[in-house]
Order: sequence, then C-alpha cells, then structure tokens
Amino acid sequence: MTISNGGTVSTYQLGISAYDGSSSQANVDDPNSALNVRTTLYVGGADLGDPLIPGGVGLLEISTGGVVTTESTTVFGQPGRGHHSLSSCGQMRDQVNSD
Repeated sequence: MTISNGGTVSTYQLGISAYDGSSSQANVDDPNSALNVRTTLYVGGADLGDPLIPGGVGLLEISTGGVVTTESTTVFGQPGRGHHSLSSCGQMRDQVNSD
C-alpha cells in the first residue's frame, strides 16, 4: 500500500504482513500524506489472540514528510520479520487518543 500526494488512510487497527508466510509493505510518502491507526499498528505480526503471533516479512516506510499516527505500535523483532524506516523528515507518532 502506498499513501502519497496528500492522501490519508484511517483505520481502527492495522497489521502489515500479519500472517506467517506473507510479505507486504506500507509506504507513507510526501508532505500531507498520512496513515492514522486508531489503536495498534503491527509490523511483521499481529494480535490474533493470546499471545501475539509473529507473521511474515513486513515493512513500514515513512518518508519525505509522511506521517503515521497510532495509539501504539508493535514491530516484531524476529530476524527478517518486521521493519520500519524513517527518512527525509517522516514522522511516527504514538499517542493516546483523548476522545
């Protein structure tokens, strides 16, 4: 998924490459482009019950002024699983929603 040219995607929860064997990425690129996740953003796995489950190879890339806002983020740390990258003034904001 690529969000660019001032586009915005809003969702309740998001898993990038949530399932084992999957490979996916999300790119948020350009000023005024945004990914808003109301609860948790998972990269390379997901919360499919108890406990958290590692998934496939996930990549979140935030660049050139793109913004990602979440309540919390979980990046799975197994080799080759979850990765995130910030470049050219991209912003990652974990925050508690006040409403």
